[in-house]
Amino acid sequence: MIESLTMKDSNYCYTEYKDSNILDLCSKNKMYTIKPTINASNYPFLTVKKNLESGSIISFDLSSKTVKELPSIISYITQKGYNMVTLNELISEEYSNEK
Repeated sequence: MIESLTMKDSNYCYTEYKDSNILDLCSKNKMYTIKPTINASNYPFLTVKKNLESGSIISFDLSSKTVKELPSIISYITQKGYNMVTLNELISEEYSNEK
């Protein structure tokens, strides 16, 4: 779906569930399976604040509440000393070895 919308190849297969069918499909397409460690939907700021740790992958619902709270979430993350990086950086061996 991502490829058809963006006209670009994707290396990622996103899922919030541990579904063997999805995992098999991702594997067959030689894609990285991305499963967020934080699903911030109803109360995005509080959810991030409660669950944030190094290496977290955060998934947000696209809502007006998320848009409103996003500046506070970003500020909180940086105040805690964490860097926000792309998925490519997060899963790269070079980035992992820097830690």
